[in-house]
Amino acid sequence: MSDIKEEYYKIIESYVEGRITADDFENIYSNKYLNDDRDFDDNLFDILDRVFAETDLYTKDSYLLEKFDFYLNEDQLFEGATKALQKLRNLNG
Repeated sequence: MSDIKEEYYKIIESYVEGRITADDFENIYSNKYLNDDRDFDDNLFDILDRVFAETDLYTKDSYLLEKFDFYLNEDQLFEGATKALQKLRNLNG
């Protein structure tokens, strides 16, 4: 597993396995992603960028969740993170 892939994998895995909360995951993942200036290969970028988008759309605000269908609740964030982990496992490199 490449260093970049492994770093992000560990963050996502920590959330999926319940070692960090959804709020912590959102904060840790978003900060890492936004401050990471390394080049990702296209397949890895697609996975990591999708997770970033999902963390960006995550909210606990019931008004936003009810009013706008593009925001994600904690279950939806968890589902996306779980799928991303599987994709990272299957990604070569």
